[in-house]
Amino acid sequence: MALGMRYMCGPLHDTIKQGCALILIPDILQRYYGTTKSIAKMYRAGERYMAYMKGKERFGGLIEHGLGDWGRGIAHGNAQANIETAIYHECLLCMSRFASHLNLDDEKKSWEKEAKRIYDVYNKHLLVTDDPSRPHAYYTSRDDYPNHDCDAVCQAFALQFNIVPEAQISTIQTSFFSDVSDGKLRSGEIGLRYLFNTLGDLRRSDLLL
Repeated sequence: MALGMRYMCGPLHDTIKQGCALILIPDILQRYYGTTKSIAKMYRAGERYMAYMKGKERFGGLIEHGLGDWGRGIAHGNAQANIETAIYHECLLCMSRFASHLNLDDEKKSWEKEAKRIYDVYNKHLLVTDDPSRPHAYYTSRDDYPNHDCDAVCQAFALQFNIVPEAQISTIQTSFFSDVSDGKLRSGEIGLRYLFNTLGDLRRSDLLL
């Protein structure tokens, strides 16, 4: 997507899946290449970006604008709260690690507190544990609120971004399988990677064949 060629407007404007590159790229560089040179250079810019995104929160911490699971059904708008907020949470954790690297102990604690706040809001609004029509807990989107759905991509994002409470991990994995066991992959371009990774983690890549 050539971002320099058009102005992204409406729900696509300032989507965190593009803006997060400021924070996630230094994390990737450290993780895979061992280089940390960019962390000090981007840290304050990352701080300002996260402050900006905080102003976009809804319901105490959800991010509900952005690409969603781009390419599935309509061009945008699928599982926005699940996907955008998971990335928002990951950015906060990255900033905590960066603060630790820079020996900014008080700021590290502040980022951790913010990440925990988003974790709690995510599970408060998206984790369903009391649906009598389903035997297992699951993550719903807010696409047709207040109706619930159990989409594999929503389960995969929560699992891949470590937002699932430990006591619910096995039930969320079961709910994930309930949507992919027929061998049909219902995903857009954004969710596909995380759906594949979750199948790999659970040693069920055979469902792709």
